[in-house]
Order: sequence, then structure tokens, then C-alpha cells
Amino acid sequence: MLSYSSKNALAGGQRPAMPFIQTLPVLEVLIINLISTDICLRRRYSRKRTILVLVAFSALVTISVMLLAPPSFQGDGTNMVFGFIYLPVLYLLYNTSPLVLFTFMSSCWSYSMGIFSLSFLCSEIWFAGSFTVSLFIETLLFMVSILPFYRLIISKYIFVVNNHQYFERDWKKYIFLNNVLQFLTLLVMHNVLLAGDGSPMRVCLVLFLLASMFASNITLYDVIIDLLRIRTLEK
Repeated sequence: MLSYSSKNALAGGQRPAMPFIQTLPVLEVLIINLISTDICLRRRYSRKRTILVLVAFSALVTISVMLLAPPSFQGDGTNMVFGFIYLPVLYLLYNTSPLVLFTFMSSCWSYSMGIFSLSFLCSEIWFAGSFTVSLFIETLLFMVSILPFYRLIISKYIFVVNNHQYFERDWKKYIFLNNVLQFLTLLVMHNVLLAGDGSPMRVCLVLFLLASMFASNITLYDVIIDLLRIRTLEK
């Protein structure tokens, strides 16, 4: 069965991308998310040992996938879900609770899923679904947005994670549910938009959703700041 990019390539008279090359968009997303995790969470071991474990686990997963089911770039974002198989490994490597880790992963994967969706939709709308153009746009969007994302979102999220003890138990569940639903919403919406017409409004819809997600994270940071101020005044 041909992947979505292979169909577009054959239709446009292009040569389909090699199987390994087709994994590059997902690998790029994976690297971004692992770096985000390392920056935000406290490591149990040295950075060198942590990197070696992650590289070894990634190599094991890659070899297993290549042997069991050669990868193909579908463009529907379903490969993003498999990133959560890193959850047990990250829990062993970083000093945090499973709930906080899963919440953080959902938040970071929402950002990277948004970039992936934007790049693929732009390629599909204006460049006949070219895989190469999609990969180029994704890389460009990461380069342009990664610093603002770290400064405006990740830095605040680090503060929230470090002060999550001020949340009541129900608050933690709601934050967890909010981040998971954001990621799933992006994933489902991306597939719905792929089945639509070639309207550029699809790109606008993804941009608006990403903006609302970032605004909610900033609001959460402001709430934590207010809680800390109230506790300081009470003392």
C-alpha cells in the first residue's frame, strides 16, 4: 500500500522518497521533544548517561520498526502517537511523577504536532503534497518558533512543574486532561483537514488552535504566580 506522499509523488511524476528519508519529519519532532524534556525535567543521572540510554532505546525502536513494518510517511500524524512509548524510559531517567511527565509530554507534543500539521498542510495546499517541501517547511518552522516557544512557553512550564505541589489534586487532573485533549484535538483535526478541500483557511484554523493552546499555558502560569503571592501574604 502506498503512503500518502508516495501517491502524490507518483501523481506529480516525482520519485517517491526512500523509506528512511520518510522517517525524518517524525525523527525531527522526536528530537525536539526529547530536548524539551531534558531542559524542563530534573535528570536522575548524568546528561551523558541519559543521552546514551535515549539513543540506545531509539535505536532499538527504529530497528524493531524497520524489521516489523518498514516506515512510510503517511502525513496523517498517527506516527506521533508512538512517541509516548518513551514514557516508561523517561520516567526512569527523570525525577518526576508519571502524571506530571505525561502532562508535559502532551504539551510538547501538541506544539510539535502543530508544526507538523502546518508544514504538511502548506505542502499539500501550495506544493502538491511534496514530501521534500513538507520537510523543509517543518524544519524552517521549528527554527523560527523554537526560541519563542522555549522563552514564552517552556520557561513558564518549568515554573509550573516546579511548583505543581500548590495545585490541589483535582487541579492536576484537569491540567492533565486539558493537555491530553489538546494533543488529541490537533491530531484528529489534522486528519479531518487533510480530507477537506485545498482552502488556505485550514492553515489559519491550525494557527488559531495553537495560539489558544499557548494562551492557556500562559494563563496557567499566571494562576500559579497568583497562588504563590496569596500564600506569601498568608504567611
